[in-house]
Amino acid sequence: MSNINEYLAKVFEVPAEKVNLCSIQYEMKKVGKHEMLLQEGEVCRNTFFVEKGLLRMYSIDKNGKEHVIQFAPENWLIGDRSSLYFNEKSRYYIEAVEDSED
Repeated sequence: MSNINEYLAKVFEVPAEKVNLCSIQYEMKKVGKHEMLLQEGEVCRNTFFVEKGLLRMYSIDKNGKEHVIQFAPENWLIGDRSSLYFNEKSRYYIEAVEDSED
């Protein structure tokens, strides 16, 4: 069972037969260190589950200073929910801090 399946079963108490149905809705993606998964101004289309590696979500203020909003280590979810749910442009960046699989 993959980490996402275990996560769904444990955290959200999704029954095993439903977990298998959910698994057809996502795909594994490998991203390299410093690869961007989301940039400011884009509409977020995915929530990312970190199977391996580390992601971070951050914003950049008008002075160019970065502000980390969230780190997503292994077995963690990350995404801009507001952008995803309301189809709005994101104010955030999501970047791989190290080689990752999500």
